[in-house]
Amino acid sequence: MTYTEAYTHIDNLLDKAGTAYFTDTEKNNFLDLAVMEYTKGLINTLESDAQSMEKVAPLVANSSNQTNSSGSVALPTEFYHLLSANTATSKNLIDVMGINQYNAAKHDPFHSATATNPIGLLKGSNLEVLGSTENVDFVYVKNPKLADEETISGDDLVGGYNLNSSEEIVNIAVRKMMLSLEDPRYQLQANELTAEKR
Repeated sequence: MTYTEAYTHIDNLLDKAGTAYFTDTEKNNFLDLAVMEYTKGLINTLESDAQSMEKVAPLVANSSNQTNSSGSVALPTEFYHLLSANTATSKNLIDVMGINQYNAAKHDPFHSATATNPIGLLKGSNLEVLGSTENVDFVYVKNPKLADEETISGDDLVGGYNLNSSEEIVNIAVRKMMLSLEDPRYQLQANELTAEKR
């Protein structure tokens, strides 16, 4: 679904006769919030739900042969979430760990990192790698496309997702819009505007 189609769908779901009018900029803001909520939800269920991987597939990218400089590999600029990392030549899977596991493994003499069993830690915009100095191949989820980017047009797909995902994203955006209308501050402002018209 394109952004232009999403705007129309939002208007239809909100039934503008009984609710406030939202500008395209406001709709974009709510769509951006919905895209990020949707993406985060998919990332949280990737391990346990095959459909999540199917839905996030339009955002999956590969980055090959990233330079390993003294055990630190820069992540791609559009990086959002790491799916896997392998050594570029020998294709050994890098076991990416949390900080506590990484520190324990780093100091464990019985299970130390080796070239065939490297370990890694995401640290800022880098992957710290122990056990290998090879370059690294990444499979990752890239940042979803947001409407506030200057390159967005009405013909772009919402968040970079396919039609089924776009439908869910629009529904999340409409839910957020409806919640904002129920906010007491909005109600107070609406009452003041009505009183001024009398």
